[in-house]
Parts: sequence; C-alpha cells; structure tokens
Amino acid sequence: MHYRWNFPEHRAHIDAEFARGLSPHKDPEGQQADIAPIQAAFSGFPELMGVTPTTIPAIEGSHIECLELLNAHFLCHPYVLGGHPSSADFGLIGPLYAHLGRDPVPAGLMKNIAPNVYRWTERMFEAGLTDGEFVDTPCEFAADDSIPETLIPFIEYLFRDCGPQVRGMVETFNAWANRDPQPVSGTLVQADPEGTGGAHPNLGAFEFNLRGTIIKTQAFANVVYHFQRVLDVVASLDQSGRTKFEALVAQTGGSELMATRIERRIQSEHYRLSLA
Repeated sequence: MHYRWNFPEHRAHIDAEFARGLSPHKDPEGQQADIAPIQAAFSGFPELMGVTPTTIPAIEGSHIECLELLNAHFLCHPYVLGGHPSSADFGLIGPLYAHLGRDPVPAGLMKNIAPNVYRWTERMFEAGLTDGEFVDTPCEFAADDSIPETLIPFIEYLFRDCGPQVRGMVETFNAWANRDPQPVSGTLVQADPEGTGGAHPNLGAFEFNLRGTIIKTQAFANVVYHFQRVLDVVASLDQSGRTKFEALVAQTGGSELMATRIERRIQSEHYRLSLA
C-alpha cells in the first residue's frame, strides 16, 4: 500500500488501471469521476496500516532486504523450493507481482535491486516453461524434501520482520474471541458486528515492533485464519516431518511465532469468516 499510494510519479498508471476495471467511459473526465471515490477509500489504507513518515524507513528497509534475499535465492533456483512451483511461490506471487511487480515505482525498484526476483515473476506466468537459465534443473522438488540453503536467510527474515505482526494479529483475535460475554459459534470474525467484513475483516488496532520502530496497525481476521491453516498443516505432520520442521524453526528463529496458539477456531463459508 505504501508503494502504491505514496508515489505520485506513477499516478497516471494507477488511474489507468482503476479506470480499466471500473469505468465504462473512454474520456479522462468520465473515468476520473468513476474512480475518484474508490481511490479515495483505498488511498487511506497506508495510514490505517501504520504507514507514516516515522515508520516508512523501517518498512522500506524491510522490503529492500526481502528483495535482496530473494534475489540471491532466485539466482540459483527457478522457484522457492527448487525446480517446481509450490504453494510458497503462489503465495508470494500475489503481492510481489500484483502491486510490487506492476506499479512503476516498486517494479523499477525490483528490477534494479532484485532482477532475479523480477525474472521469477515472469517465469510464474509461463506454465511449463523450461527456462534457459535452469535447463539442468529438474522440474521437481528435492527427493528428500530438503530446503535450499539459499532460502534459509529468507525464512529467517520472515520470522524476524513478519512474525511479530502475525503474532500481534493472533493475540488481538484471541482477546476479541475471549471477551465477556464470549461470542457464540457462527459469530462473524470482525470488530464491527454490523459491518460487511469485506476481504479483510478488521479486529481492531495493535502495535508491533519492526526493526526498532513501533508500528500501529490493524489486525485482520483473514491473516489469523491463514495462520490457522499453517498450524493445521504442522499438526498433521508425522514424527519425521515434525522433527525436521521443528529443527528448521529453531534454526531460523521461528520458535516464538510457531508457539502462538489460536484459542478459537475460525471457519470460512461463502467468503465470510466466523467462529466455529
């Protein structure tokens, strides 16, 4: 959201993209009239999510390190876990392409700082592509489910920079779900009982520490729900898989996050999140 809305030099691109999807008009005035109210709502997201002049240096520093770490990995591997795309690739492609790989300012940053990451965004849209850079890489995962060594620094980064925010959202959810009186099963997971929820139902504000900077942001129910899915996968591992996973978590600094528990289960039905 910071890179989309806080850089007026690519506003013409943003206007054109919004108009392409939301306006039937072919004249600039008509398009602008159609998109202005929607853009006004979306452009307020950065501040809502804690992007302020005080927090921007930490946010940008974290993003640049993310690009640098992934760039080193994609120099050696075509996908996150080797020669074949995985759930990790499809999870990352959303933000790294839709916003950060298409909007001119962050796309230019990616091309200059992390050209291998940008190349990966292109590769992800070429199903069945045998990339000339990796002709000797089998289109498969490692036989022993090993994780590429070049990925370890990125996993460490995720736990260090992203873990506190996820943990804060889970704790905010736990407080909401255990308030007095406790909400019953079927209650929509959102702070505003009358709200529609939307794609990112809000549970209220909380603070977390990013690189020594305190950021006040919002807890989103969908993040908690997806973390629940992660915990379910971990719980389903056999003994061998759990041993490998716990060793990786200990090595990469993720023990605190992975010890976080969600105290009420969330269910997803008809694109709405409610208590199970």
